[in-house]
Parts: sequence; structure tokens; C-alpha cells
Amino acid sequence: MDFYARGTRTRLPVATTASLIYEILNSLGLQPDTFAFVDMGSGKGRALLVASEFAFAKIVGIELSPHLHRIAEENIKRYSPASQHCTAFELHCMNVVDYVYGPEPLVLFLFDPFGRETFCSVVANLEASLRAKPREAFVVYIYPQFEDVLQSSRILRKLREGGPQWRPWSRYVVYAASAAASR
Repeated sequence: MDFYARGTRTRLPVATTASLIYEILNSLGLQPDTFAFVDMGSGKGRALLVASEFAFAKIVGIELSPHLHRIAEENIKRYSPASQHCTAFELHCMNVVDYVYGPEPLVLFLFDPFGRETFCSVVANLEASLRAKPREAFVVYIYPQFEDVLQSSRILRKLREGGPQWRPWSRYVVYAASAAASR
């Protein structure tokens, strides 16, 4: 997520806090070792590292920037706390619109990583994947500027929203699809 520096067109990178990621993932009540965690716009990998402390089947990071991708790879190599439950990482340096979802249930994590057009493509690709292989899916969208795209989905339904109103970069929504709804 980027914010503009006051009085300029220079973007300032802003990362989501680990505490917010913990709060959201703890609230999902996922079946252990079943879901994939997919972070689109994974940056330096903070969300990936936090997700590794949950019992995901695998953790996928997708980042367009080769520089940030390399930093994430290094961060993952160095990270090995006793609380880590998942070490199955897949990091891809690629455009998110080209990503092909795996067949497993998933948590799609988005921290306002791109513009409306790309977001529409990501949601359309997710919906197509869920129609082709119905399964559970959650979309965690922090700083949901384009929530209307999720609201118009015929497959996804809103579960919750949270975060303080006075900190828009900490606001989030969670949408879900069940296997039955994906048919």
C-alpha cells in the first residue's frame, strides 16, 4: 500500500502491521493444514512470515518487483521462530493477473497492492477458479478502496469488517466463498 508524501507525488510504502494480520487470521477459524495462504503484492514478506505461524498447507507470495521479491526470499530464509507451523513457501516474481490458483481452499491476502483494473482481474480470476473447482476461500482485503468489486461478486459474501475508522490503512474486510456457493 502506498501513501503520497505531503505535497508531492512521491509514494511512501506502508506495510500492514503484524498484529493486524494475527487478528484477522485468528478470526477465520481455518482447518489446519488445509488452506493455502496467497499474498498478492507480498512485498518484503511480512504477511508471509506471520502466516507461517499458522497451520497453512502452503504459503504463496506474489510480487512484481524483483527487488522486493529478493528481500522476501532472504527474510524467509532467516525466519525460523519456534512458533512457525508452516515452512512450505512458494515465492513468485510475477504479475498477479497471471497467477493460477491451486486446487486447495485458500486465503487470499491483499493489502491494497494495486489499482482497480488489476484488482478486478484478480477477483475475476479467483471467481473463475472457484467455479472450476468449488472450494472454500477467504479474501482478506486491507484498506479496501475497491470493495465494490467484491460486493458485486456472485460467489463471495462479506463476513466482517474491522479496524479503526481513524486509521484507514488498518481497515479491512473479509469475504468468503463456500464450496456450495461456488457452483
